Amino acid sequence: MDKEMEVSTLCWAVYNNDFDMLTRLVENGADLEAKDYDERSCFNLAKDLENPNMVLHLENLMIRVQRKRKMEEDLSSSRVSLSLATSPKVSSRKNSDETKIDYRT
Repeated sequence: MDKEMEVSTLCWAVYNNDFDMLTRLVENGADLEAKDYDERSCFNLAKDLENPNMVLHLENLMIRVQRKRKMEEDLSSSRVSLSLATSPKVSSRKNSDETKIDYRT
């Protein structure tokens, strides 16, 4: 989905008070910070509509997105650390074509 359609769909869900659709959109990668042609996000729309329940729902969704990103970053960095810690040690003898690989850490 392109950005213009994404923000339009998010704003439509906010305007129509459709909490379920908004949640599904975000779970499938919609960007809550995306802005329309007036530089408004779905947060701005919820505030303009004076809908505190929707504002709270959007804030909770943003927290979930941030936690998910943090977990993915942590997982990614732990994979790098793990692969560096378990990479094989390669050594070769001076007057030989033989290469030894030691998989112990």
